Amino acid sequence: RTSVNLSTLSRLVGAMERVRLVRRRRVVGNGRTVKIDLLPLGRKRCREFLPFALALEKRITRRFSAAELRALRDLLGRLYAAVADDAPAVKGPRRAQTMKEL
Repeated sequence: RTSVNLSTLSRLVGAMERVRLVRRRRVVGNGRTVKIDLLPLGRKRCREFLPFALALEKRITRRFSAAELRALRDLLGRLYAAVADDAPAVKGPRRAQTMKEL
C-alpha cells in the first residue's frame, strides 16, 4: 500500500528507471502486477542516504521516551490506515490534461 496515487507513483518509478536506480517489469501471468527491482546504483544511493535518514530520525525523536515513540508510531499507523481506507471516496479536483483546460 502507498499513500501516493498510482499515476504519481508511476511517474516517480519512471524517473528512477531513467537514472538506473530501479527496473520495472510485468509479473508473468499477472498483467496488472509490476515488479520493481532495486538496481546496483539504487542500492548504492540507499546506502549513502540511510545514515542521514537515521540521524534525522534520531534527532527529531530524541525527546520522546521509548513508550511515547511506540504510541506515536501506533497512532500514525492508525491515521494512515483511516486515510487509506477512505481514499477511494475522497476525490480531489480533476487534473487538467492540456494547457487549454487550465
